[in-house]
Amino acid sequence: MKYQKIEYKLVRESNPNYKSKTITRASDVFNFFNDLQDSTKEKLFSVCLTCANEIACFDLVAMGSSDRSTADPKEIIKAAILTNATGIIMVHNHPSGDPKPSDADTVITNIVKEACKIFQIKLFDHVIIGNGKYFSYAEAGLI
Repeated sequence: MKYQKIEYKLVRESNPNYKSKTITRASDVFNFFNDLQDSTKEKLFSVCLTCANEIACFDLVAMGSSDRSTADPKEIIKAAILTNATGIIMVHNHPSGDPKPSDADTVITNIVKEACKIFQIKLFDHVIIGNGKYFSYAEAGLI
């Protein structure tokens, strides 16, 4: 039986504009991703952080319709594993403009939190961006 070799490579931008951008609170996430409030589709990003809370990378994990997207927990943490990130922040938008979390948002947050524990990656926050405002699971004491 022949086996096929599979190789994964991480491709980095040479000088990304977010290099050395430090995230210390949910408002930093909101400011960095504020253009999401103008999107007509729900988009979910995984933001990978270094041990100094600098953005190592961010990954568009899911894009859905005007009121939902389907997120796969392994896709959310994949970039963090590949970049040896020490933590991640989930961030997505609600095109309706209301950042109040849905039951599905809370379910995926809890699943990702448990998955992160296995890989010793800290889930710092899940920030939901609405129209001019945001909701932070960390600030609400839910992470």
